[in-house]
Amino acid sequence: MKPNDAAQQRKKQTLTVGLRDPKARMEAIAAIRKLGSGAAEFLPSLIRVLEDARAHAKPLRTVSSTEADPAMAEGASYGTDLLDSEEAEFRRSVVIAVGEIGSGTEKAIRVLIRALEDPEPGVRTAAAGALGRMGLPANVAIPALIRALEDSKEFVRQIAARALARIDPHDLRIVQPLIDALKDSSPGVR
Repeated sequence: MKPNDAAQQRKKQTLTVGLRDPKARMEAIAAIRKLGSGAAEFLPSLIRVLEDARAHAKPLRTVSSTEADPAMAEGASYGTDLLDSEEAEFRRSVVIAVGEIGSGTEKAIRVLIRALEDPEPGVRTAAAGALGRMGLPANVAIPALIRALEDSKEFVRQIAARALARIDPHDLRIVQPLIDALKDSSPGVR
């Protein structure tokens, strides 16, 4: 193994272990995000960490199978209780990192769709924004983003509307929901 390869391997191991350490995980996520497109190899670890955070949280709301988008059937019980602001910030950071390094992959898109159901508005906003930045590859998220237009939080609705327009402005499924959003009480959504 070349010296550079060994250093890269140690760095990868350090970051992967850091994701599991509650005291180091925010720094690990920041370091992974700085790697940019070279961080794609960390996507499975990020997704696993986010799923673990959800698994250890208390249930808040379960999405019924009739509410669940067919594309997210496996994530139909995403709801979690907000444990504390640090946990919410951690989930938001992971969602942002998944969006940045997921590059429109199917797995990343499914994770972001499920994150639209997080109890924390900052996480939902980050998920909607990440899906919008992915553009057309996130087309499968359109039904979930349309539902997000009904979110109780203004900023989530605003980012969901922007995401819909960015993903595919020519998709006929978004026309009526965006027209309806023009009637929103919040000027930011309109």
